[in-house]
Amino acid sequence: MAKYTRIKKSKNLRYKLISILYLLFISLSVLQIPIGWLRVNHNIEALMSSVELSDMKVENIERAKSLILKTDSLFISTAGVDPTTGKLLSPENYSVSDRFFKKQKYGEEIHKALWVINDSVSNLPDDDRVKTRFNELFVSDIINGLAREIGDQWITWKFEHVPATVAHLLLNDLHLKLNLLKGEFHIQGREAKATLNFILDYNLDNLQVGDTAYFVYLGLGEPILNTDSLIGQDYRFEWKGDSLLFVPLNSGPFILNFKLSNEGRTFNLDVLPESFESKKSGYPLVQYAGLPIKIPLRTSSSNLKFDCSCSENLKVDIQNDSLFFRPINTGWCKLLGYKNNRSQITFLDSIFIQELPTPLVYVDGISGDNVSRKKLKQLKSLEFVVQLPEQEADFDFSIKSIEAKLHTRDSSYFKYSQEMLSFTEAEIDNLFYIEIQKLIVNSVVGETQITDRLIINVKGDD
Repeated sequence: MAKYTRIKKSKNLRYKLISILYLLFISLSVLQIPIGWLRVNHNIEALMSSVELSDMKVENIERAKSLILKTDSLFISTAGVDPTTGKLLSPENYSVSDRFFKKQKYGEEIHKALWVINDSVSNLPDDDRVKTRFNELFVSDIINGLAREIGDQWITWKFEHVPATVAHLLLNDLHLKLNLLKGEFHIQGREAKATLNFILDYNLDNLQVGDTAYFVYLGLGEPILNTDSLIGQDYRFEWKGDSLLFVPLNSGPFILNFKLSNEGRTFNLDVLPESFESKKSGYPLVQYAGLPIKIPLRTSSSNLKFDCSCSENLKVDIQNDSLFFRPINTGWCKLLGYKNNRSQITFLDSIFIQELPTPLVYVDGISGDNVSRKKLKQLKSLEFVVQLPEQEADFDFSIKSIEAKLHTRDSSYFKYSQEMLSFTEAEIDNLFYIEIQKLIVNSVVGETQITDRLIINVKGDD
């Protein structure tokens, strides 16, 4: 019997992915413990008591968290995402990870941010709770080079030959560990502290205009939200029992200061502009130039003014809490919503405008691609209908010119016309079939040339 078992590279990669997913599942399971249950379970409250962090350490952690979120967003766009599903186009591709984190140096930026945190806690006493928690969360990273100022070893260990979907998970894992280190998802201990006891019941890193941030207070008395730091901001808030519901109504930084007697706590929120509600409902964010677009909005956006980059002087309307407009130009169309001026952006999102697909052409008044000679003599002309595939909205084409080739029993010749194709009775008597070679049509997006051949057979000797 062999002393060692050789594991294939593909299986070894799969085992690593399963291990990462398992650890992430355990962490997320802890975070999903209901707040109401934690309030009455003092053992869990004491077990999950948060550590105290200095302002400098908090600033370093926030800077690293922000960097990781931005890097993850850039990595996802670099790897490529299916716009309809939001999933990576090639989740197993590892070359994009090597290029992004090693050659393009994004791994160095993350390592530097984490190294600064490691350096700041390494000088603390061994029994310090901050140092203990950091070493527990980042034990594997420290062993593999995080403690070194030059990050080559850590970057290679962390991201080299890692599939794109695993790299995405690793970035989220680092962000989660920093949240746990800061104590955002932990409950303060029961002893008196210099900061108010709050639990955050919302992912504030992804807070958008119109979203609700929840703050739960675990103590006696009722803290006060100092609104002096919110002057000039648009927001609303409401206390419900021991919970504060805070709703930002414009994007940008918000500073929330809570005070109770001599205690206080400050939260810094970076609120993002609102985006399409349709992203949650699966509405396709790929549209066609010239076709009217109607996309549902949140009610809070129905009173905004909108501009778009699709074309100049394009009219953007709000109808029944939906955005309605007809783009002309192709490419990415950025939509910007604001209340009074463009410096206070409340809504920001993009959709991709594609060129119109080739329209379908058929002849009005005949069945399929055959017409009887008798029917053609009654019609005396052929009228063409031009439509887009699966067209639901109103979109008009006007025929500018027609190029046809008429085939008789003895010869063939070209015929040119506008709007419709007319025939004399003598022409109809000799026709064998009609070949439409080119149509030029006009629409709101300009002139379109249709060169797909259309054959119309003339049947019968009448």
